[in-house]
Order: sequence, then structure tokens, then C-alpha cells
Amino acid sequence: MAACRSPGPGLALIPRGDHATVVSSRTLRWTGFGGSVLLAVAGLLGGHGPAVVSGWVVGTALQAYAWWTGRDRPLAPRWVVGTIVLWAAPFLLLPPFGSRDVHSYACQGELWLRGLSPYEHTAQTLPCTWVDAVAPIWRDTLTPYGPLFVLAAAGVVAVAGALPPDPHVTGELAVPLLFRVLALAGTIATAAGLPVLARRCGVPPGRALWVALAGPLVGAHLLGGPHNDALMLGFLVGGLALAVRFPGRPVAVLGAGVLLGCAVAIKATAVVVIPFAALICAAARSGRLVPGVAARSGRLVSGVAARSGSLVAGVAARSGRLVSGVAARSAGPVAGAAGVPGRWAGLRGVVVAAAGVGGAAAATFAGITAAGGLGYGWITGLRESEILIQFSSLPTALGMTLTYLGRPFDPAFDAVPAVRAVALVVLAVVLTMLWFRALRERADPGRAALHSAALALGATVALAPVVLPWYALWPLVLLAATTVATRAVMAVTVAAAFSVLPDGAGLTRTVKLPGAILVTALLAGLAVVALRRRGARPGDPEPAAPIATSPAVSRSARGPLG
Repeated sequence: MAACRSPGPGLALIPRGDHATVVSSRTLRWTGFGGSVLLAVAGLLGGHGPAVVSGWVVGTALQAYAWWTGRDRPLAPRWVVGTIVLWAAPFLLLPPFGSRDVHSYACQGELWLRGLSPYEHTAQTLPCTWVDAVAPIWRDTLTPYGPLFVLAAAGVVAVAGALPPDPHVTGELAVPLLFRVLALAGTIATAAGLPVLARRCGVPPGRALWVALAGPLVGAHLLGGPHNDALMLGFLVGGLALAVRFPGRPVAVLGAGVLLGCAVAIKATAVVVIPFAALICAAARSGRLVPGVAARSGRLVSGVAARSGSLVAGVAARSGRLVSGVAARSAGPVAGAAGVPGRWAGLRGVVVAAAGVGGAAAATFAGITAAGGLGYGWITGLRESEILIQFSSLPTALGMTLTYLGRPFDPAFDAVPAVRAVALVVLAVVLTMLWFRALRERADPGRAALHSAALALGATVALAPVVLPWYALWPLVLLAATTVATRAVMAVTVAAAFSVLPDGAGLTRTVKLPGAILVTALLAGLAVVALRRRGARPGDPEPAAPIATSPAVSRSARGPLG
């Protein structure tokens, strides 16, 4: 067998049988750009004819290949940013594609400008100027988005309305392009904050930027859509970066809370990160969190985990060690600052940080809500999206499979609502376990809190009742900055990119029955593997996975989601 030489900087060694092919980063850059061009052309043509589908699939494959191949290279951040800009450029001036959400956004903004709350009225009420372009399923539903995004959408419609009275310009070009400016601003904010988080966790900044923002979902969906997830991620990453960049400073703590509150005011999903942001600030305040605090609180969570069933045990086996072992491993109270016992010093630090971050976030959200005069009807709107039944959501896929099995015996049988409700309970347990897992960390609680925040977003997506392809970016963005074990989530991202066509149609609508059964079988297989791994050495605790490793060994690194 021929000897394989090590690739130099900017080169990748790709085994092929007895040979190896060295692919330069320049080649990968232009391969990905070629994929972007094909995707843009397919999006411009629209529909789902053979030429469009072929261009979309090949373009996605080229971009995914380039992205995947370059994930472990020692790439300079400036080069990565230049490549991301090159790949994103073809999508910036095109009409929206991949979904019709942008027209729903415009209708929500128009409702507010007309003095109507989109939490009480729908696109059909006026009717909205763009109602014909809104997907039929969303024309008579309330918005699930937060008040800040409703106000931003109203601003977009107002600016478009101030342009020359050309219906083609204002209706078909200006509004989508202005929403794309918002998505671009969120993406830029994410790119600015990621290196701060990556350096804190020992991950190369270039790798973090590449994994988070060079993937096939970013240009074609986050910007091409465009989707408000970009704004949410921008505020979220910005808030965490502020807390990390200026550790322990009260102004930074409050500023982080304000930015995270803005993220929640875009999409409520961001709320799961706030408890972990409080741990980051508490760790900076006290130097390290005290194991005694986690030991006292962990006993309660361990009891909940013990009663939550085998599904939670399987999730916990992938996420890390159960919290029930905390008390046995804790060394007891540690001396704290100013003579205060360590247990209470640590508890006080967590409470103070939680009050700062959580209070600022809550005040920001309440202020935005009051300024918009919208009230809290968005809570009702969150349930409106549950009318979407697609196997891209794991609980929904399981519920669909059970429904298909039960329908021959009862035509009215529907297991989806029950399975979704159970999944939300499981999610609450998993989030709590992740928080206490970060709380008990002795060596580097700040880094553990960041990584746990990424896992919390991953659990939220995995157990949510509705999941759209670009939701995979929520955990991926934070995981990219907190660990090099990202292959599993990257693979999910690639699959998600293939699942939707330029007109928004895709596999989740056309192959519901086989898709739901396939996802359920995959879940069952993963559960069996997780239980076998956990039962292989029942007497030994599962070792903690590394949060970050050097680029030289990152190919073989394994983490909770790697």
C-alpha cells in the first residue's frame, strides 16, 4: 500500500482505496461556490421540474461536500469569512425561495401597521397585501413570533411603503430584500460573536466559523428564505459573547441579558439558553462554581430522572453522566470569598448572576412588548404552529407511526398530541439535567455552561413538536464554537438541506408514511445502542467527553453529539 503523506495547511487528505487525493482549500472554495450558483439558479427558476430539482440536488451536494471536507482544516478566520461571503453572495439579490415564510412576516408587519395584533388576527383578516403568496396552511393562523420581530416586520413594510408607488418594486422586490437585510445583519452578528466563544472553549475560531456559517443551510435557507432565525441567533451569540468577553462585569451581565431578551423577543426558543448564561456569569464572578451547591440540588433532579423512564435514561446516556452521582463525588463545602462558606458563596453567585441576566432579559422582553402594545398573545400563537404534522420532528414522527398502527382499529385514533406532550416533559427533564451537569463542573464551569447551552438547543430541536430544516442551525452554531465533535449535527444539517426544494415542497410532505416509520425505526435503534453502551459497564460512570481538542486530533474526537 502506498504511503500517505500528511497534508499541509489548506490541504485535505481523502482516502480512496489504496490511494489518497489531496484537495486544496482553493478547490473547495470554488466547488462550494459552484454549488451556491446552482442553488441560486434553481431558486430563481422555482417550481420542482426536473431541471430545477437536478440543479438543487447537485448544488446542495457540491456545497455540502466542500463544507464537510473542510471542517478539520487549520483555516484562518479571515479566509473562512471570505469564503462564506463568496458562497452567500449568489443568494442576496434573488427572490425568496425554500419557503414562503417571508410573505407571512410581511403580513404580520402589515397587521401591526393597520392597528391589528397578529396575535389576535391573521393574514386573512385584512386581507393582507401578500396573502396569496402565503402558504395556505399559515393564512389563517396566528403568529408564533415574539414582539420584537413583529415590530421589525412592521418596519420593513413601512420602509417598503415609503418607496416609489410601484407595486412590483414594493411587493415583489423591496419587502423580501429588506427582510434579507435583517437576516444578513443577524448572520454578521453571529460571525462577530463566534470567535469569542470559540477561543473561550479552545476551539479554533476559523473552524467554528466554518462549521457554523459555511453549511448548505445558511445561504440557501437562512439568507435565501430569508428566515428570522438569523436574527435570533445573532442576538443569542452576541449575548453569550458579551458575557464571555467581559467576565464578571455588571454592565456585561446586564448587556448579555438585554441581548438574550431580544433573542427571546424574536423566537421564544432562545429562552432555554438564559439559565446557562447565568452559570457563565456566575462562574466568572466566583472563579468556579462550588460542587456543594450542585450536590444539594442534584439529589432532587436525580430523583426526577429516576422516575422519568428509559427514554430519558437514553438521552442522559448521550448527554453525559447522570446528576445522581454528584453527591458522591462532591468534596463538601469549599471556603468562599470573605469568609462565607463555599456552598453558600457559590449559591449566592448563581442567584446574583441569574437575577442579573434573567432580570435584564425579562425587563427587555416586557419593555419591547409594552412598546409594541402587543400583549402576550404570542403564547397562544406558539401552539398555532402545531397544526404542522411532519416527521422531521422526532416526537411527531413517533406519534404518526403509532397513529398509522392504531387507525385500523379506531379511525379517529391520533397519538401525535399525546407523544408531543410527553416529549415536552422529557425536554424539561433533560434541560434541568444539563443545567445541573454544568453547575457541578469543577475544572471549567464557564466552558461547561457554554457547551451545555449548545446541547440544550439540540435537545429543544430534537424534542420540539415542529421542526423545519433550518432549525438544525440552532444547536450547530453553538456546538461549532464549543466542541470539535460536530459530525453528527453536521450530518443532520446536510440531510435537512436535501429535504426541501426551492418552492418549499419536500420529503416531509410527499413521503409521510414511510418517512415517519423510518424515523421511528432510527429512534428505536439509537435507543438500543445507547442502552447497550450504558449497560456495558454498569459499575463505572461514563467518562466526560472532551469539549474541545486540538485540530490535529479532532478527526477522532468524540463528544456528546459527535
